[in-house]
Amino acid sequence: MREATRSITSMMTLDSSARSSSRPSSATAPAPTVEQLQLTFAADRTGRTWLQRRHADYPYGVGQAFRLDARRPDMLAVILQSTSGGMYDGERLHARVRVGHRAEAQVSTQGASVVHAGPHAQGVHSLLTLQAEAHGVLEYLADPLILTPDTRLVQRTLVQADPSARVLLAEAFLMHDPQDADGVFALLDTEVRVHSERGELLCRDALRATGAAWRAAEPRFDSTSRAYGSLYALCPGATRLLETVRTALPSENGFYAGCSLMPNDQGMLVRVLAADAIGLQSAMQTAWTAVQQAWFGAAPAPRRH
Repeated sequence: MREATRSITSMMTLDSSARSSSRPSSATAPAPTVEQLQLTFAADRTGRTWLQRRHADYPYGVGQAFRLDARRPDMLAVILQSTSGGMYDGERLHARVRVGHRAEAQVSTQGASVVHAGPHAQGVHSLLTLQAEAHGVLEYLADPLILTPDTRLVQRTLVQADPSARVLLAEAFLMHDPQDADGVFALLDTEVRVHSERGELLCRDALRATGAAWRAAEPRFDSTSRAYGSLYALCPGATRLLETVRTALPSENGFYAGCSLMPNDQGMLVRVLAADAIGLQSAMQTAWTAVQQAWFGAAPAPRRH
């Protein structure tokens, strides 16, 4: 089950030849928006990370920063909250998270968030910018976005990191029809772009699918696949990390999972396709734990107290 990489990646494209920041995207990116969320983490002289800048406008809320893991006392954790009850048609969202030299931060969300459809079918456009300076560590762990019938979501994630930095990014999506009428989303258009500090485009991972196309592809996976997730572990020399994560993923029914190296020595990618949120969470948690053990030599503390 865990070696179904070929089937899973048939629904996305992974651009290994991109080397120019001016290369056009496969789909129109959302127009620039005001940054409703800005978080900047910095390390003090002792190496402990502190929250240097916190700016949050509607619909973002930011809880109190805290030390999550006693085995990583220098790391600071923040949980993002939503003040709106979901993401709504016509919204243009932009968040930026930055870690400075040797800073270590984990940013997670309070829980799954519903993407709502609207009468004008404008869609939700979301832009996330992640920046990591030399020897910085940034973990951005988002809970699933719930795609209800007729929703349109365009999501862009831009990562800019020093070669010595480590970035861990989790993205996940669930399909759900509150009326139990087997309705599906209208469009899911996501893209992750990894740039060098000079702005070179090093790799690009894109998925564009309609709900109808997703449903038509389900027989390939021999299940009703309503949960999808990606875990990006961005760091050079990830071959050994790839084997560690691949070995850790269990062979069991309920989900498909595959691992592959990112182009231009940018790290590794885990792709998960599951029947439900339980299978998705199990696979993503296992992969995240394996990365943490490989990077820091110990299993991580739970994300929730």
